[in-house]
Amino acid sequence: WATLLMFVFGLILQYTKFGNHVYATGDDEEASRLNGIDIEKIKITNFVLTSTLAAFAGILSVAYFGSIFSAVGRGIELTIIAGVIIGGTNLFGGEGSISSAFLGMLVVGFIQTLLVINNVAVEIGDLFTGAIIILVVIIDSLLR
Repeated sequence: WATLLMFVFGLILQYTKFGNHVYATGDDEEASRLNGIDIEKIKITNFVLTSTLAAFAGILSVAYFGSIFSAVGRGIELTIIAGVIIGGTNLFGGEGSISSAFLGMLVVGFIQTLLVINNVAVEIGDLFTGAIIILVVIIDSLLR
């Protein structure tokens, strides 16, 4: 399901008016507003889409495991941010793609797997992930 949804939403972002409006709004809200884009509608639509996808993920998890603990997913924000940034998404908006974020998540997952295999403490792994974010942001800002 995830691969199919990634593909569909990637196509939507790349080849539709809505996708162009999402990127434009992320890049410069004021310019988007001046060009006639209803940025509030874009933001609300994005929140509804992401909330729906999160609910769908919860339903699939319950279907697979039979039940689910309310704290599932707590604490993975840093990992997700690292993957998205490593994938090339600009922190200031307007750039990035679903496929590049996916590749960034693969890299972060690979690094975290290596840390687990080498018996590195979870806290050190989080520190390492944070350091990667800082390093990528510094490199990105130097290249721009």
